[in-house]
Amino acid sequence: MNLIVVCKNCKSTNSIKKSATDRYRLSQELGEKFNWKCAKCSVISRYSVDEVNAEMGIFRLIIFILSIAGVGVGFMLLKQYFTISTWWLIPLLIGIPVTFFAVALKEENNKIRAFNRFKLHGR
Repeated sequence: MNLIVVCKNCKSTNSIKKSATDRYRLSQELGEKFNWKCAKCSVISRYSVDEVNAEMGIFRLIIFILSIAGVGVGFMLLKQYFTISTWWLIPLLIGIPVTFFAVALKEENNKIRAFNRFKLHGR
């Protein structure tokens, strides 16, 4: 989960490198109002923790792609050992990383939804 603010000057998104799971914990780290310098236009603006939003990170997607690539490389290296009686392993080997990714994606979406839903000042 990435925490972002939208620059008030140039409207670009800026990533906040904090690992808060909710706005209350983020306010303990940054304060309810904090200054943030835009990475694009270098303007420092004042933000409320209610202006911070969460979005999907790319880390889990990279792990998923690497695991599927690993399964593919494993198939290429071991294809000589597959016989008619062992072809049932292929859906199993593909299904395991897909299942882990689906569970992780659902968990990440729940965290993002929970973070974005609750505001400190209920606006």
